[in-house]
Amino acid sequence: MATASKVEYTACHPKFIESSALALANRILLREEPVGQVLNRINATAVRQIDHTRSVSLVVQQMIQTLHPRDTQLCSYVKYELVDRGVSTYINYWKVTFFSHTRV
Repeated sequence: MATASKVEYTACHPKFIESSALALANRILLREEPVGQVLNRINATAVRQIDHTRSVSLVVQQMIQTLHPRDTQLCSYVKYELVDRGVSTYINYWKVTFFSHTRV
């Protein structure tokens, strides 16, 4: 469920995914929360709840589909930032994993 402090995905039900995506898109569009903060929460959720990454990706996909017709420039920014944060998280994970096991 999307809340102001965290995002949790405990189910993959389509209605739940749709309502979460709409809630996050509206938070961004209505400027209820800074875009970066919303994206950080999505990224952190994907990392913390690895069993639900499919749900998270479906929420993100629907959020993007909601943003696109309303504000294409904002939508492009959100997509770019999500990819950037995801790649950064992936690289950092492997750096930590590799270097923590190879140091003597």
